[in-house]
Amino acid sequence: MLKGSRKITALACLFLLVVIVIFAWAIIRTNRLGASAQELALQVVEDAFSEDYPTLLIENSHPDFLVELPVELLVRYLSGINRRTGPLESLKSIRGNAEIPLISFTQSEYFASYELELIFRDTPADVQIELQFTEGQWLIISFEAVADVLAN
Repeated sequence: MLKGSRKITALACLFLLVVIVIFAWAIIRTNRLGASAQELALQVVEDAFSEDYPTLLIENSHPDFLVELPVELLVRYLSGINRRTGPLESLKSIRGNAEIPLISFTQSEYFASYELELIFRDTPADVQIELQFTEGQWLIISFEAVADVLAN
């Protein structure tokens, strides 16, 4: 009788260990995906307002986003923002998060949304950027700058 009880205890401990490992892996994966989304958002915004050509924004855009806003219009849009705001000076803050389930049994798409407060030479502005994680990478599905000078 004692041997059977030890086997059950050992199996229960093994089961708990497997559950702990699965949850630890899920937490690490979720944190890494969220961090990579935020890092990409920061890099894309900095590149979009620091360079003449928004290479990172274009390279990391979802195909549907580029259909909605073709590259030529995107470049013109960013150029117009730079003319009205002056050059980018600093990032004041970033808010937002990635919506990634801790455990997912399907290969679903994940989303992230960030709002970055930027300081340009002539005015502050906010940039709202949304990303979608699909096929192993984050892609931009929305990019919009908001500032008082841009509304005029």
